[in-house]
Amino acid sequence: ACTPVGSENASLNFFIEDCIFRNNTNLVQANALIWFSVDNPAAGDSGYFRIENCLFHDNLSYQHLIGAQVANAITMDVVNCTFTRNSNPLPGSLAPIISALSPNNVTIANCVFWDNDVPGEFTSSSNVTSIYNSIYQITNFLGDSSQQSDNQSGDPLFTDPDNNDFSLLPASPAIGAGSNGFVNLANDLAGNPRIQEGTVDIGCYESPFASAPLCLGDFDNDLLVSTSDLVIFLANFGSNCGAAFCIGDMTGDGVIDTSDLLQFIALFGTEC
Repeated sequence: ACTPVGSENASLNFFIEDCIFRNNTNLVQANALIWFSVDNPAAGDSGYFRIENCLFHDNLSYQHLIGAQVANAITMDVVNCTFTRNSNPLPGSLAPIISALSPNNVTIANCVFWDNDVPGEFTSSSNVTSIYNSIYQITNFLGDSSQQSDNQSGDPLFTDPDNNDFSLLPASPAIGAGSNGFVNLANDLAGNPRIQEGTVDIGCYESPFASAPLCLGDFDNDLLVSTSDLVIFLANFGSNCGAAFCIGDMTGDGVIDTSDLLQFIALFGTEC
């Protein structure tokens, strides 16, 4: 169930946890799907705004989806969220998915931004902006990001996005690629244990699978899809993996077969 928790007072702490925002439309440029602000910082008003374990998909907005604004009074964290197929069709718009105008600190961690039709994924004029252990497709972040580490730009490999299944395939690079230190909740959006196999995944859903190779086809993790990987693949050819990830299952269908071989051949020679 979607859980917003907070209170309206001088010191506001507001949490949005385990929510799905989908198929919403905002045609007003001055608004956002979620907007958080503090009215009177001069009088000591302040706020902490956190969104965790949330999925945002197929929303249309002429403004950003998530916004926070007021000078030096807000700390905002967005953790283990997935943003996909959201759009901003307004010609000339610069509004990204997340807009943070002058909060004191902004942290984005363990999040997926994928297949969004927007001018950017994040803009900020905050004092400190940090983006950690996240996957993003659009590299032109609007504004400055003062700290970035352990981010990726590859396909997160959702299980069945055409049918709104944004869990992770066994070969997803998001598996085991997050940072445990940002996690507050014990379970993921589906109610499954949040940290499995030792390290949290990126995105709103946790996978039961062990982490995949560093890049698809690089089974020995030497950063090159080469003959040594082919030897490993052929040794596993014909195996039935069932529900577990096994080396060589390029398509994540539980069987190492010709379709996996064709995908491996297409990636042969790739430097990771």
